[in-house]
Amino acid sequence: MKKIQKILFPTDFSSVAQNAFRYAILLADELEASVQLLHVVYPQAEPLDFPVVATQATQQQVGAAESIMKRMVEETLVQIQASHELKNEPVVLPDVEIGTPTSMISRVAEREDVDLIVMGTKGEHNMIEKTFGQVSLGTVKNTPAPVLLIPENATFKPVKTLAYASNLLDSDVYYIWQTLQMMEPFQPAMKVIHVETDDIGKPEALENFQQLFEGNPKAKDLSFHELEGDEVDVVLSGFIEAWDIDIMTLYAPNYGFFERIFHRSIGKKLLKITEIPLLFMKKSTM
Repeated sequence: MKKIQKILFPTDFSSVAQNAFRYAILLADELEASVQLLHVVYPQAEPLDFPVVATQATQQQVGAAESIMKRMVEETLVQIQASHELKNEPVVLPDVEIGTPTSMISRVAEREDVDLIVMGTKGEHNMIEKTFGQVSLGTVKNTPAPVLLIPENATFKPVKTLAYASNLLDSDVYYIWQTLQMMEPFQPAMKVIHVETDDIGKPEALENFQQLFEGNPKAKDLSFHELEGDEVDVVLSGFIEAWDIDIMTLYAPNYGFFERIFHRSIGKKLLKITEIPLLFMKKSTM
């Protein structure tokens, strides 16, 4: 995977997006990347007798969005610079498109050849659809670039420790390396986690997986952890807290792994896994 040079940040101008935008700016500063800022305007319905009126209304929304976006960038940079010295102030490129958010995010990501998509998440409930939102999940499933989801209360800090939730698939080997390469400017340690929920664990599977990395100097800060427990969400939350994990990583086609976690978490207290950024690696980065 090439160095991250362009970050796409879709925004709906909500407070959740504002917080995630600050995170995206600080991340771009560390990675020496630019930020493509995107807002999508839904096209107004066109009544049979008044298509021109509908078109004018849509264009008015576009103009309003462009003004809001400009003010958002200016105010966010001022806020950040009041408490943080930017080493490489990122170039922010605003863009307003007309369409539906999920499809337009995918289209712009491919058109602009972005290296990473950063988005805010609601974090209001434990059900995965409500926690992340349909647009966030649609982006994870459909876009070509890796997606970093930022919970509403997350604050940026240099990435010291990554976790990678693995099902011990062959594809995980590649994406572990890709994640390390993506975050190389931070030189983080990575914890590869496998949660075994069966009564009888399979330690030999993790041992065989671990052997694929032995002898590689790039794996010096890579460690493997076999965890057991019936409640996967509780096990992972405990690990995140114990090791002070900064970002949890998953290979996107294994996205169902998180569906299982949140399905089991309905009605429970908000867990640590919803309080740190989640990075979904994508097959198209190969």
